[in-house]
Amino acid sequence: MTQINDLSERKKANSLESSYVVKAPAGSGKTTMLVSRLIRALANVNEPEEVLAITFTRKAAEEMRKRVLALLSSKDSAKSIDPELPEIVNKIRMKDVEKGWNLNSDPARLSIMTIDSFCSGLLKRASSFSESLYYPTVEEDYKSLYTLAARRALSEISSEEHKAFLGRVLSKYDSDWSRVERHLAEMLEQRDTFFMEVGVGLDLNQMGQRFSDLLTSRLLSCDKLFSPSQKQDILTLYNFSETHLNPKNPKLMRIFPEAESASLEKWHQLFERLIFTKTNTLRKNLNASNGFPSELSETKPMKKIWRDTINVIADSPSAIQALMQVVALPKNDNIHNQLSELKDIFELVKLASAHLHLIFSQRQATDFTQQTLDALSALGGLEEPSDLTLRLDYTLKHILVDEFQDTSPVQLELLRKLVSGWFQGDGRSLFLVGDPMQSIYRFRKADMDLFNQLFQLGRIESVPLERLTLANNFRSQRSLVDWINQLFPPALEAVGSCAEFFVPQNTVRIEDYGRPFTFHNISPDDRLAEANHIAELIISIHGEESVLKAEERSTICILGRSKGHLEEIAQTLKKRKIEFTSVELSSLADIPVIQDLMIVSRILLHPADKVAWLAFLRAPWAGLTLEVLSKLSTVPVLRDFLLHSDAVVRLTREDSERMAWIQDILHKSYQALKTHSLLDSLKMTWNAIGGNSLYRDANSREATRQYFRLIHELEKEDGLITYQKISRLLEKSYPDNHQNVQGSLNIMTIHKAKGLEFDVVIIPSTHRTVKSEPQSLLYWEDFHVDSSSRGPIVAPYQNNTLTSLYSYLRSLELQKIREEVVRLLYVALTRARKKVHLLGKLYDSEEDLEKRQFAKPPKGSFLEFIYEKIPQELIQYSSKDSLVEPHDNRGVCLKRMEFPQANINTDPFGGSAMRNKIDLDALEFEWAGITARQIGIVAHYIFQSLDDLIKHHSTGEIIDRSLKYARARFRSMGVSVGNMNLALQRTETGLNNILYGERGQWLFNTSHCLVQRELELFPGGGFGDKKIIIDRTFVDAVGIRWIVDYKTGYHDGSDVDGFIESETLRHKPQLDYYASVLSLEEHREIRLGLYFPLLDRWKEWPYVQRSSLN
Repeated sequence: MTQINDLSERKKANSLESSYVVKAPAGSGKTTMLVSRLIRALANVNEPEEVLAITFTRKAAEEMRKRVLALLSSKDSAKSIDPELPEIVNKIRMKDVEKGWNLNSDPARLSIMTIDSFCSGLLKRASSFSESLYYPTVEEDYKSLYTLAARRALSEISSEEHKAFLGRVLSKYDSDWSRVERHLAEMLEQRDTFFMEVGVGLDLNQMGQRFSDLLTSRLLSCDKLFSPSQKQDILTLYNFSETHLNPKNPKLMRIFPEAESASLEKWHQLFERLIFTKTNTLRKNLNASNGFPSELSETKPMKKIWRDTINVIADSPSAIQALMQVVALPKNDNIHNQLSELKDIFELVKLASAHLHLIFSQRQATDFTQQTLDALSALGGLEEPSDLTLRLDYTLKHILVDEFQDTSPVQLELLRKLVSGWFQGDGRSLFLVGDPMQSIYRFRKADMDLFNQLFQLGRIESVPLERLTLANNFRSQRSLVDWINQLFPPALEAVGSCAEFFVPQNTVRIEDYGRPFTFHNISPDDRLAEANHIAELIISIHGEESVLKAEERSTICILGRSKGHLEEIAQTLKKRKIEFTSVELSSLADIPVIQDLMIVSRILLHPADKVAWLAFLRAPWAGLTLEVLSKLSTVPVLRDFLLHSDAVVRLTREDSERMAWIQDILHKSYQALKTHSLLDSLKMTWNAIGGNSLYRDANSREATRQYFRLIHELEKEDGLITYQKISRLLEKSYPDNHQNVQGSLNIMTIHKAKGLEFDVVIIPSTHRTVKSEPQSLLYWEDFHVDSSSRGPIVAPYQNNTLTSLYSYLRSLELQKIREEVVRLLYVALTRARKKVHLLGKLYDSEEDLEKRQFAKPPKGSFLEFIYEKIPQELIQYSSKDSLVEPHDNRGVCLKRMEFPQANINTDPFGGSAMRNKIDLDALEFEWAGITARQIGIVAHYIFQSLDDLIKHHSTGEIIDRSLKYARARFRSMGVSVGNMNLALQRTETGLNNILYGERGQWLFNTSHCLVQRELELFPGGGFGDKKIIIDRTFVDAVGIRWIVDYKTGYHDGSDVDGFIESETLRHKPQLDYYASVLSLEEHREIRLGLYFPLLDRWKEWPYVQRSSLN
């Protein structure tokens, strides 16, 4: 190894007498430095809990804990890191014995954790000596709760309190409820940053002034770019063009525009005419359309003046960036109208946040964002710290934070509160380590600017921070580090990012592995061609190293910007039988065994789901042909057919025997559900149909165990388990991978490779981009114009995306995302120890290569920043001739298990005790025919729309419109011609009874208030997790809350009263349950009612609140 020339910086980092903020580039050994400091800190405290180390991921926390424990158990390994450590380790060992630390048996005493775990621990401690509530359960499916909270907030448009501003918001979105709901749910995901940086009490007048100050500041920066002579040249050019574009009435500029907001339009005119195109790129020439006609003799000298001016600008990316910022600025007179709309958005966010809090309370759960906000609140203010803060101030002596560049504003505020009582020389220390170039988690609200501001300031609260920069690279070979040093300063400048973020490194390793990278041109642009080229490349590397020992062979990793860039590659490697380990590339839901388990779960959870039954009968254990399934699909209630032998469909002898066998299993499965958990019933059914014999490989067995664990966790939550809920969790769950071995091939996204290193890195699709950033409900940016003008500027969604403040702030966000693309490339390249292989389309033929005729890569692609830095000798050409045949995606032949299976003859249900038939009355409508169910579905939808129809249409028009809709809907649902008239007749009967009948007119009377239709509630708490839907609820003129359920059943018999009474007995507990839920939210008299519109009958009763709930 060569000499380590930042040794003095590294020695300083071991001193506990000072606090530090460290800039540590990739491969600089920051983890070793952190562990070394943590060991020293442990040696200087009385209890291990006095040292807190915060990492970005659980994996990183566990790795650091393992390294600390390994050092404490081995003198030799400590000496290899630092010759001083063995003595320090001995000191810790003595404390471990004398003070009873017992770190080996209780490693959790080492406070090494993620910020989320730390916040959870804070709240748990806070609840132990206060009355604050602590919900230890963190919702895995949190995004669905954001959507639910957004939906509930928007549904309050029917309330007097909120309908005005909700109406205005929806009008802005052209009444597109789903889009507003989606944007609002996304806002809830980032509500911590919003509340921290913006809040809901923003002074709009102050913000307007702040924007005016920003305009002036941007214009001043722009004004300084031009000398007096250049300004005069620009004026001359503009006036020349103006006289030719508007010869009758030219609007000439007498003086260069002032650097003030009132002159913004003139600045725009200059730039749009002379400097930038409509697509905001630098102009390459001028012509008659710009006011420079070629036939005039004066045009040529004018163009020379223009060329001299534009060349000066083109040579300075920072100048282009400053000019572009002015071009993007909206006019000040447009701002005030947009600011007035912010109040509505703020109210909407507050309302949705309140609903989210209620949902969390009902479920007795939380999310990580809420945990962080609650932890921040539990610590109190900087001036008035809470008891919890004071206790922590007494306990914590040393804090270390890894990956500080990925800190969010809320997390930084948390850290500020933790050290608010610290001062220099009090024996406590703070150690912050990060690398701005590795900040790639903006989608998780990480803000790289926080690290840079803190590094420049050199202080957090009263704690001074000494700045350290590590410049040595222990990971990569010299030629690779040299190439990276050359590549990134101009790349950062090209995107308007500060080149100081990048730290040029010195190589410590002396090994030379030859050329640092190779670019593989893939032409034509084809994902399959690229995938096969990568397969050939891997085979070649393996072949070259076949004579080496396993531990000497190169580790290889294929890194993609997105999973979409890797899917074709993974499929190709599988087809060509090249083994690899993937990291969260495919979810559990993509694995065949899980898909089959989901089919079984679905028929157990939703026995009336015909699609699930057909999938079950098509699966290998049944393997029925499509012809047979087509016949079965005509059976109205398929489960009835499967559980009862009196219904017959003509089958072959083998199919009949197989169906009898399945029939027997299903009887037992549904009987098992009466006395066993879903998990146990599922396991027994899976064993009975031979699932374990069908999937014998280790990966499938492990996936099966994961699936059963997931079901077990859901059952522990004591809530309603649905197929949809399981599906959402599976999409976010990934197969457990075994520990990766040296020499293996890995595939993962660049984000997952953070902190890892490999001998060879392969980066595909460098010429491709990823999907663009979706629009948001609002954008905001914190601006620091000067000491007297600092704070957020916020803009709500605007339809006009060209000239609005919203579009300007969105452009800033897109600019930050563009800057992150460069950092993402940096992270990918710096994972390599020996070599990098880059793949993409740079040219079409070898002739183009010889002439270096490269097409300019798409903006936002990796190739945009490297294509001009690739030497010709490092480019390889790949043609289509080298490809293997494409994937056959036509499907596979039906896979059918041998029958009967020898290994499934045993009865997993435990004998014949479960052969009794199951009660089939569980689902409403299942006792009725198919048409009755369809009438009920259509009628409910029409009833839901009646309030709006009654306001705008006559009774006759309502009936005509409704029947027209009903006919189209029945047709789409497959109602036969013979049943269509009956369905329409009964629908019309129900409508007539509502619109003309006394009870129907009262139910839909416009004088009622707080009307809600199809009200969805997730009670949570003591009610469980079951979602309820109330057909109609309102408060009448005397203040009584009514809860009404529509019953669209029809009774042809004579005993209608008996039918009504039986239906009341059947549904009364359900409505009483609804009332018990609503009674917790308001205190008023509640009455309940069943309305039978097809019979024009009504049954009502008062809700009597019980003293306790069963």
